[in-house]
Amino acid sequence: PMSVWAKRRKIVYLGGAVLFLVLFIGLPLFNKFYTPASCFDNKQNQREYGVDCGGPCVKLCSSQFLNPLVVWARAIPVTKGVYNLLAYVQNPNLDGRVKKASYVFKIFDKKGVLISEKNGTTFLFPHSTSPVFEGGIVAGERLPAIVTFEFKEPLAWEKVDYKDLGLIVIQKTLSGENKSPRIDAVVQNRSTNTISRIEVTAIVYDTEDNAMAFSKTLIDELGDNQSIPITFTWPESFPKKSSRIEIIPLATP
Repeated sequence: PMSVWAKRRKIVYLGGAVLFLVLFIGLPLFNKFYTPASCFDNKQNQREYGVDCGGPCVKLCSSQFLNPLVVWARAIPVTKGVYNLLAYVQNPNLDGRVKKASYVFKIFDKKGVLISEKNGTTFLFPHSTSPVFEGGIVAGERLPAIVTFEFKEPLAWEKVDYKDLGLIVIQKTLSGENKSPRIDAVVQNRSTNTISRIEVTAIVYDTEDNAMAFSKTLIDELGDNQSIPITFTWPESFPKKSSRIEIIPLATP
């Protein structure tokens, strides 16, 4: 019979061979082909709510957010045959934003025939209103009767902590609305950070609270606790008497 020492020696040799295979063949192969779980591996893992969304991932799953609300979309004449477009979009999500959202405006006449369409991209901040403006749309002799606005593809939501940027508008005045309308205002940065690329949209409402004029301007940069005057003008008088103005400043992401 095989001695105890021979059996032990055989076990040691076998164990050494297994260890060699693991360390010098198995481990390198594992490191070469193993991909750790991430938010970009097209798999639902690491406590994600869906494929690469929810849980530890910044991207939100469709079940985690509410769709943005397009309150209204309108075309307003600036001069004969030329129109400005605006969609008033609200994001109800407290912690969801979209950095880039592709959209399309479509303008139809009273018979439902397409006059023109305009494509573009915008962004949605958490729990805020994002007016989407397009200017200088030429319709020629045809009169826009219906304007639609929609997002062209599923929105890529991201989870962020809601934070008020500290942008406010003060000293809003409207003058000359019966001849050459003009809005003067001051945008103020109440935060301690410099804010760049600020889009400021002005909307004028009539006595029935319908938007009858709108315009947009850009501020390249506004330092901490700084203010800057802004002006909006229109070449022709408003069609109705105004009741209020709304000015919305948003910093592009």
